Amino acid sequence: MELILPDLSAIQLKAAAYLIDEGQVRGRILIHRQILKEVEEQASQGDVMAMEGLGELRRACSEKGVTLDYIGEASAEKSSRLLVLEEAARLGAKVMTCDPVSARLAKSMGI
Repeated sequence: MELILPDLSAIQLKAAAYLIDEGQVRGRILIHRQILKEVEEQASQGDVMAMEGLGELRRACSEKGVTLDYIGEASAEKSSRLLVLEEAARLGAKVMTCDPVSARLAKSMGI
């Protein structure tokens, strides 16, 4: 089963939900808990875009029968970008991102 870790940009811009809705992504979606921490922080400051994206992702997974799990531990020392990439490398998973810097970094790490 294919493992996919969306980063904050893919969740926030609803790209992850869209790709699942369109049937382009199957397998198992893994959301790092650091992402949840950032979604919570943004929402507490009035920015609910990531919260809405997370809700859309959950809905899409539920409707399309895609497994959604939460993994890892939040960290104060590392960015979500780095934690997602490290976890993807460890698990042999793919990273889903809308961020060109994250995409280049993942490619340079062989992810």
